[in-house]
Amino acid sequence: MPTYDVKCKSCEIIYEIEHSIVKDHPPCKECQGELGTYFSRPPGISFKGDGWTGKHYGVDTTAKIRDRTNALQHGGTVNDPDD
Repeated sequence: MPTYDVKCKSCEIIYEIEHSIVKDHPPCKECQGELGTYFSRPPGISFKGDGWTGKHYGVDTTAKIRDRTNALQHGGTVNDPDD
């Protein structure tokens, strides 16, 4: 269920609620007034599959690029079975 920051139109208190977008808006938890603007928050993100681990992204990749560049600059060849 999405999390929103809401502001009461009466007492102007801002707080966080979990609320389905298809249901009627709940009243303010402080004064029972009408809630105003909803500020949605981005959902949590979960990266799955190849390309998001240290083996494929980050320090190991930087090291691979550096090693390949050095090899090619010194007349060597690059053969990586992981690619």
